[in-house]
Amino acid sequence: DKLWDRAFGGTKGEYLASVITTSDGGFILGGGSSSGATGDKTQASKGENDFWVVKINANGDKLWDRAFGGNGYDYCTQLAGASDGTIIIAGTSSSGISGDKTQASKGENDYWIVKMNANGDKVWDRAFGGTQGESLDGIVATPDGGFLLGGQSMSAISGDKTHGARGTADYWIVKIK
Repeated sequence: DKLWDRAFGGTKGEYLASVITTSDGGFILGGGSSSGATGDKTQASKGENDFWVVKINANGDKLWDRAFGGNGYDYCTQLAGASDGTIIIAGTSSSGISGDKTQASKGENDYWIVKMNANGDKVWDRAFGGTQGESLDGIVATPDGGFLLGGQSMSAISGDKTHGARGTADYWIVKIK
């Protein structure tokens, strides 16, 4: 039986990529938005598309939202929760140093991750990539408190890539702590 439904968005396009549960019984919704501060989105757009995170309670009521992005196109693909209550927002970015992105672009697109605390405040961000394009598709927490990032890369040895390309695009796994 249906208990409730909710819609969240601004005046442009939004998408939902990932949902995780929180220790308080609520949920963190992660995706993207090209809207400015309109509708349910309370922060201005920083570029073409930003990571957009919405915290809701168990009844679906919005508690807060946060947008993270640079001056380019930032595409969220997944969320992961850590044992300390922090959350990693993972995706792909074409942005240079701007907005919330503190590291220069290494190529066309890089893996980009943002760590935020349980209140939605940014703790840090990191970018990983080579001189060509990378696309982050997944992230999992590891038993040692780190994360494993996975996706594809078209780069040769360059930037953060230490293994050369074997074809047009290869799996690329990055372990972080």
